[in-house]
Amino acid sequence: MSFWQWPRGLQVAAFGACLLILAGWQVREELLAADRRVGMGVEERGGKLVVLGVVAGGPAELAGLRRGDALTAVEGVPVARSDDYDRSARRFRRGEPVRFLVEREGKTLELVVRPGVEVNALALALNLGGVVAYFLVAVLVLMAPQHDPRRSLLSTFSVAVALELALPRFPFGPPILDQGRQMAFFLLTGWQMALELRLASLIPRRAKWLVARPSLEKKITALGLGAGAAMALVAVGFREAPAPLGLPGTLDLFVLNFVVLPSWALAVVGILVRQVRDSGDPLSRQQGLLVLLGTLPWALYVTVTGVLQLFGMELPSWADYVQSLALLAFPLAVFVAVFRYHFLDFELLVRRSLVYTAITGSVLLIFYALVGAGSVLFSEWVGGTASLVLVAVAALVIGVVFAPLREFLQRLIDERFFPERYAQRQQLVQVAAELPALGKIQSMARFLVRRVAETFGCDRVTLLLADPGSGLLLASASTQLDPEEEFDSAFLMATNDPAVMAVAQAGTPMPAAVLAPLSGAMAQRLALFQAEVVLPVMAPRGLAGLLFLGAKDGGWGAEELELLALLGHHVGAVLENARLFEAATVDGLTGLLRRETVLEHLEREWQRAKRYNRPLAVGMADVDLFKPLNDRYGHLVGDAVLKWVAMTLAQALRSSDFLGRYGGEEFLLVLPETDTAGAKLVAEKLRQRIEDGVVRLEGGQTLKVTVSIGVAALDPHAARNPETPQELIDWADQALLQAKAEGRNRVKP
Repeated sequence: MSFWQWPRGLQVAAFGACLLILAGWQVREELLAADRRVGMGVEERGGKLVVLGVVAGGPAELAGLRRGDALTAVEGVPVARSDDYDRSARRFRRGEPVRFLVEREGKTLELVVRPGVEVNALALALNLGGVVAYFLVAVLVLMAPQHDPRRSLLSTFSVAVALELALPRFPFGPPILDQGRQMAFFLLTGWQMALELRLASLIPRRAKWLVARPSLEKKITALGLGAGAAMALVAVGFREAPAPLGLPGTLDLFVLNFVVLPSWALAVVGILVRQVRDSGDPLSRQQGLLVLLGTLPWALYVTVTGVLQLFGMELPSWADYVQSLALLAFPLAVFVAVFRYHFLDFELLVRRSLVYTAITGSVLLIFYALVGAGSVLFSEWVGGTASLVLVAVAALVIGVVFAPLREFLQRLIDERFFPERYAQRQQLVQVAAELPALGKIQSMARFLVRRVAETFGCDRVTLLLADPGSGLLLASASTQLDPEEEFDSAFLMATNDPAVMAVAQAGTPMPAAVLAPLSGAMAQRLALFQAEVVLPVMAPRGLAGLLFLGAKDGGWGAEELELLALLGHHVGAVLENARLFEAATVDGLTGLLRRETVLEHLEREWQRAKRYNRPLAVGMADVDLFKPLNDRYGHLVGDAVLKWVAMTLAQALRSSDFLGRYGGEEFLLVLPETDTAGAKLVAEKLRQRIEDGVVRLEGGQTLKVTVSIGVAALDPHAARNPETPQELIDWADQALLQAKAEGRNRVKP
């Protein structure tokens, strides 16, 4: 499992611990270096170490060192190179005298220097501030929706910058440490280059040229990492090689300052400018423009300093401060983009979390302040053991009051600061409360999709509910189509489908872009229902259904998805209870009466017909050649056929008739006040309706099916009648067998 698949808390803890170690190491090295510095600059010239300048008021100047002096020995140890001096300086201690031998105008002088300068606290603070700022950006971005491709790029980029800023420096350390730092620095720089170039092409959304040529992403990554590796090799292999064009410095600094950094900066700015120009809506343009403004200070600094050094101009001492401030502009821009312009689609969630944190922290501070003040007062007024008892009681009372107070404050914050989300939350709570009163699950489903569409302003909402018996998800209600009138086999889904299992396991809303590649069946349903988000409706026993949600103005925000997830868990239990109640009387797949229930209706009608001497007919309908069809197309298509046949039969019957699933592909019709001739007419109309219709399959295919129907009647004017309801069913069943034997697709009385 990669780092980005770890739990968020573990990611933050690991990253924070690494940065803390590096930053602590950096501070330690800076303090040690300050103790060893004497306030002078040196250069290797003609086999000697020549003083380039001394800091006014520093230990070197106070000891009498001047510009142009040649340093020959330190504490009796000859020094001719910078590495020689660094080895000697590692033994320096602040304030302890050190003997320097210098040559000045042909004379050898011995000067006593007392090392130790003030730490450049401002530069160190700005650098550590950059580490903290980029760490906070990485933590903030980790809270963004995981499906956003910019999330991993921006968080990884922030990690790389923070690590680079936290790298410790070794002014007087062994050369191997300095080389290791340089290699790490250049590798991190290359990593940042690859990440930032890709990130710029995704802000505010994926660039058109990147959509047309997706392979460019890999090429950009390879370019950045390759440049970093090349710079690292140059830093190690050509550390002492002079810069070309007669410029001061070495080859590695030349490559970094005059080739890599300016090219990188100009490329990033160019991409962002083009992205802002191509942005279609104002909000996206504002997001891209803000990130561009956050990048410009760094790009300008890199370009300007590179040009100045190219012409041999020396940078001022405050240039490092400007660099640190320029680097801080980017995280500041990201924070503003997140909180003001909905960047990464979690602005409201983060704002509310921060407000809650601030309120909770304030309440905790007040709580501990009251406990502390109370302990002092009680100890003065009462004293002894009694004061401890009173303080304990006071702490207990405050602890009891704390939770309700915090909940009250959070509710107040929702009402005052986030009225739209509060209204949505209240509407969804009302939906969950009103569902049980609707009684039937079909009514609940229609009510749920309608209210969700109204609450979130989404025109396309479709609910699929799970049938425990068949293991299928059945389209129960939709705002864009009528599952009862426009039935399609795509209205069914298997609960063991990989995409369905992924949604159920996640337990939270998932975007269509993530689910579509997991399953062809899911991709087809997403296209059919024009869905952008799929919400699992979770019940205590598992998945109760799926809610397919289409596009809405402004897109689906993280806060809205959080509300939907809560709704899914609330209504899941209600729908499951309703499903269990209806399971005793209604067949889950076809929506018809179960065998036991339709037989109860037949028994009541039989008793009424016998008592009042009235006719009563039954019909036994069976889908022709259902087993070969089921074997050829699969159980999902077979179930779709049964669902369609049941719907077609139910729509064609009279309101006084009863229809139930007798078993398998057989259906029992109970026709009160109907004799044999009338039953034959009704059955013929049903048979013709089935023959004329088609079952629509996935991919636009259609399937023709037929039914055979046997009818029988209890007729007061007939010469012979059945003695029991079961015998009446047996007569109809025998007629059905005869219809099958005579060629199927017919009615036999």
